[in-house]
Amino acid sequence: MTYGTTRLHYSKAMEFVGNEWNIEIYGVAGTTVEHRVKDSADIKNAELWKELDQIKKTDSQKDFQNQVSAEMKNIMTAQKIVDSNKEINKTIGKLKNSESDSYAELEFKKNKGVYVWIIYSTEKDKYFGTSVAEYNANVDLKTKTIEIERVKKTNGNN
Repeated sequence: MTYGTTRLHYSKAMEFVGNEWNIEIYGVAGTTVEHRVKDSADIKNAELWKELDQIKKTDSQKDFQNQVSAEMKNIMTAQKIVDSNKEINKTIGKLKNSESDSYAELEFKKNKGVYVWIIYSTEKDKYFGTSVAEYNANVDLKTKTIEIERVKKTNGNN
């Protein structure tokens, strides 16, 4: 269980490592955290780490945090590739106009070393915007390349 606010990339790193460990990560509180929520989360987390220590015969919490740190480093490397990629910037710019905006966001990890950013278009609205996935940008850390592919649109009949 996590509490407090975390940066998107850090929470994604925890999610990706959690998936590898078959652990579900739950955010139980946002910016303001009551002591009882924090205490409850800390107790549950301590129970989880103790159980994992017995199974893995190691300091599971330390191993998990080391893997999250390594994952975070990979994500930040991939983010630099995304930020400097002219094709992604061009695609984002192409989707922007007076009635819409666009952005790219890390969504998931395909496999070891391949991260997927989704490029969204967003309709500008007085109150709420609607984001639509337009492209997947697959970032391969091994080759330091990006492959952009159009998201297949489905309608209610498919």
